[in-house]
Amino acid sequence: MEKCNTQYTAFDIECARCYKNDTPICEFGYVVFDDSFDIIEKENIIINPKGKFKLTGRKGREDVILTYSKAHYKKQPYFYEYYQRIRDLLECPNRIILNHAVRHDIGYINFETKRYKLAPINFKAYDADIILKLYEAKTGEKMKWSYIEARFEGSGLMKHRAVDDAHLVMLCVQSVMTGLAISFQELTRNAPIENMDGEIVKPIPKTAR
Repeated sequence: MEKCNTQYTAFDIECARCYKNDTPICEFGYVVFDDSFDIIEKENIIINPKGKFKLTGRKGREDVILTYSKAHYKKQPYFYEYYQRIRDLLECPNRIILNHAVRHDIGYINFETKRYKLAPINFKAYDADIILKLYEAKTGEKMKWSYIEARFEGSGLMKHRAVDDAHLVMLCVQSVMTGLAISFQELTRNAPIENMDGEIVKPIPKTAR
């Protein structure tokens, strides 16, 4: 397990296709940053999903256009070759994990660990969606994820590029903390969502003060 001081890691995942029990990962992007929101490490891990892509022409769902060509993804290592690295990132002691719509991404990770018969990756993560709901509750302003995307449009961050979406999670948290003038601890009164032994543990929210 890698050693690290207290830091934050925002991560995001892109899949080659998204069905209930079939979500092979093709990108794992992450941004490690400190209390001042200075980026320490940032990378987009490209993964061979070992299967077909199906992200366009889906009934009732928006098309997803990925950053790279299918041929490029197919040339990359499989998930199991990045497994230990991803596990170290998410299980690192004193590392606070952030994500947007984290239940989905936990499911994608669990799909891959089960597919390759790997040990589960156990971690807790705070969801940007819950953080935005807190902002709405305290200010009365509507603050959806689409508003965050619109606010940073033109910044060079690309939608559906995992590392850029992870960066956007960091900017989301920074925006809310600045807007409310509160600490991260105050911002995250509710318990994080936890993945334990390949299953999501339902968090028990703390009573808001």
